[in-house]
Amino acid sequence: MSRKTRKIVGVDLSGRDGKASGFCLIYNATITAIGEFKTLKYLLEYLLMLRPDIVAIDSPLGYPAEGPYRDCDLLLKKEGLSPLPLNMLGMQQLIRRAIIIVRNLEKKTRAICIETFPFGALRLLGFKRKPRNFHERKKYFGIIRTLFNLKSIVDANRLTKDEFDAFICAVAGYAFSIGKYKEYLGKDCRIILPKSK
Repeated sequence: MSRKTRKIVGVDLSGRDGKASGFCLIYNATITAIGEFKTLKYLLEYLLMLRPDIVAIDSPLGYPAEGPYRDCDLLLKKEGLSPLPLNMLGMQQLIRRAIIIVRNLEKKTRAICIETFPFGALRLLGFKRKPRNFHERKKYFGIIRTLFNLKSIVDANRLTKDEFDAFICAVAGYAFSIGKYKEYLGKDCRIILPKSK
């Protein structure tokens, strides 16, 4: 997969229109675009136009069979990564929007859609907490980019929280493409997190 994979998009999906969804494009191992969309319609149009190979989304891509968690969520919890319960209203809205994206991409493109979890990714990469401001986001961006030998042509000086989380999602997609990832696999779900060397 790694030799053929060229376009990877990370999506930090919001639960409703009006609230920003971040996106980040890695093209040929170079971070080439990063930004936000305020509506699902425009985000989906961008993805369909781009026709990426992999889309890594910060959202559950399905509902639990019962209770607040799926098998893969419970695996995360065992490692202290604390995913939110999926029976919360906000999470239900998020899942609905993620499913719309996945179904459209699977129907109209050859994109592989994977689920990821930025906070879990940061922990797996050795960070104890999320960055709290522009300065810390820029610092983390540089460290993580170097870990995976990624080039960049984007301005990382004023990354928003949503853009930074989308970058982490894109890194998870890139790590998946080169086989440097950890998989949390359940009966009805799979979560992909990047692993550093």
